[in-house]
Amino acid sequence: MSERVDLAAIYPAITTAKSFMPASACVARYRLRPVFCLIFSVVLCLPATPTWSAFITRLSAVQIGDVLQLHFPLREYATFARMSFYPPEVFLTKDANDLELKFPVMANVPGDALYRGYALVAVNVSYKPGTGGLYLYRPRLQTVDMSGLPADMADEVRIVVDTVMQNALPLVKIYQVRERDLNHTLSKSELKSMVLEEGGLVLEFGFD
Repeated sequence: MSERVDLAAIYPAITTAKSFMPASACVARYRLRPVFCLIFSVVLCLPATPTWSAFITRLSAVQIGDVLQLHFPLREYATFARMSFYPPEVFLTKDANDLELKFPVMANVPGDALYRGYALVAVNVSYKPGTGGLYLYRPRLQTVDMSGLPADMADEVRIVVDTVMQNALPLVKIYQVRERDLNHTLSKSELKSMVLEEGGLVLEFGFD
């Protein structure tokens, strides 16, 4: 006559908590499975949300003026005069399209006189994502006003002033963006917007 084998003694894992789970709990558990599957499938089908970073900063007229003081004064020796250009006053006007720079200018004409005046220049900005530098861009000479300057010299002075501004201003970096500002690589960044306020320039850098 064969002996009865106690399977529970040989395989204790068979008698687990699951074996003693109440029937109502088992039913509820298996009813929830389709719900979890449905939620999971919906999440998988959702379109991926693009990740991007934006960095907004504000530059004041004083800050831009401080940078320009590192580049001026400049002196230009023309055939008819020695020209000197001094650090400008910076004008930032609400809702304007350009920054305005007012440079004190002196023209020392040998054997004649010393003429003083100013040059008003409109300028925009250009962002170079490879380096993160924001530079002055596309200077346009608006006005040259020098009291007492002979009329036959006015055109020559204007040409010299315009040449100096075209050569000097695009080299002026007024701001430096860093990767830690954007939490992203600079090479893919761009200047998304530039808004002029009264006395301030608001810049937004980001990505497409």
